[in-house]
Amino acid sequence: MSLENKTALITGAAVGIGRACAILFAEDGANLILVDMNGEKLESLKEELKKYPMRVLTYTGDVSDYARVSQIVEDGAKKLGGVDILVNNAGIWRSWHDFLEIPVEEWKKFIDVNLMGTVYFTRAALPYMLEKGWGRVINVSSVAAVYGNIRMAHYSASKGAINSLTLALAKEVTAKGVTVNSVCPGSVSPSENDDIDLMISVYGTAGRNGDVVINMEEEIKKMPCPVGLQNKKDAYGANLCTRRLGNLLPARSVLFVDPQEPVSVGDIAVYYSNEMEAKIISVRENEQGQLYGVRWNPDEKILLENDDMPRLHRVVSINL
Repeated sequence: MSLENKTALITGAAVGIGRACAILFAEDGANLILVDMNGEKLESLKEELKKYPMRVLTYTGDVSDYARVSQIVEDGAKKLGGVDILVNNAGIWRSWHDFLEIPVEEWKKFIDVNLMGTVYFTRAALPYMLEKGWGRVINVSSVAAVYGNIRMAHYSASKGAINSLTLALAKEVTAKGVTVNSVCPGSVSPSENDDIDLMISVYGTAGRNGDVVINMEEEIKKMPCPVGLQNKKDAYGANLCTRRLGNLLPARSVLFVDPQEPVSVGDIAVYYSNEMEAKIISVRENEQGQLYGVRWNPDEKILLENDDMPRLHRVVSINL
């Protein structure tokens, strides 16, 4: 697809998804307005793009600063003849807290950067698209917007808001020649953080009576690692193998497990009967305050004593 005579503005352009978009658009002939807070990496990308016969403008700035956003879009559009494509990719995510421990200031920061940064650039770029009767707005959201990431309520909420914004704005401007879409990626590679492991090992074969045999020396496969488990060396994936938990989970589901997370009532957990044989249970509590686990039959209860807690590994995410 040729993008000659089109101008694409990409935020968070220096690394990851933004950088990949810049290269792809350059290959298709688009002029580029690249925005990031890391000026050094922006200039490195600009140097890399010199082999393509198109113009590249780079700007450093905070996407949550509306005055700076307006200045960037106005200057870039003036020099390149408008903005035809906007990729709202800039965002923050590396923060894990239980909901009640998330500082109010951090909530504001995630909303300001992830949501309002998207709002600000869209508001500044959209008039140029409407004037031409053609435009493309692409918002980079996250799987967290759909499923919710544990201990990342602020991040998940900010990305969920982007999806809602996308739907509402699309209904408003599609008839005027401007499409608005969001994409919801999970973990991606390459990353700007070399120390982050973006893949997770999955174990598990069918055992007796619906158990799962988890042999850490026999990896079944690797999968993209959920954001909240990246860099957690003890985390792993458990292959469900059979339909269990009242048929709520389909066979071949993969459970992402963090052994270091405490297990509480309402959690799904991997309960090890011995070193390798495990049962997938839902953790409940009776009227006496006794914890127990339920498998597929509610009448089949596994009483859990204090000594059993180290054998319970919390499931923090599920790939159905």
